[in-house]
Amino acid sequence: MQGGQLERSKQGHDDVGRTSIEAGVRVEAEEILSGRRTHTSSAYLVFVALDERGQPRPVPGLVPETDVERHRQAEAKIRREHRLATAEAIRRRRDQLEA
Repeated sequence: MQGGQLERSKQGHDDVGRTSIEAGVRVEAEEILSGRRTHTSSAYLVFVALDERGQPRPVPGLVPETDVERHRQAEAKIRREHRLATAEAIRRRRDQLEA
């Protein structure tokens, strides 16, 4: 971001798991005088719902209504599979190092 620019964020829920929600975020810089927008960054954030004891709690399901929403949900499920597989590979590697 530079002087004379505004930050604009767009966010949408891509998918929900049993206790988590994945949100896609897109950040843009907007030049104040011209209104020209430039994409600066994108990210997928995963939030886990917690109960009053700090334990994960179930969240309501998400039913996609459009083709774009179905596409985003399908991609989110692939990202979740990759996150879980990566976490498991790291756990196995650490277990080997500790043995």
